[in-house]
Amino acid sequence: SKGRKLAKRHGHTGLQSLIAEGFGATEVIGLLASSLNLVPKGADLTASDLLRDFKNSPISNSLT
Repeated sequence: SKGRKLAKRHGHTGLQSLIAEGFGATEVIGLLASSLNLVPKGADLTASDLLRDFKNSPISNSLT
């Protein structure tokens, strides 16, 4: 179900399991980004949104 961590012990082995559970593209991107603490948990965002937000983040600035 939505809101739980991805883990092989829970049967999650990749993107197909998320699709099977009904996750859309923006939910998957948000889930992955939140697992890296880039966005709040439960965020839905496009790849463009994530890239824009990352480019403006302190993390991005520290890499240059």
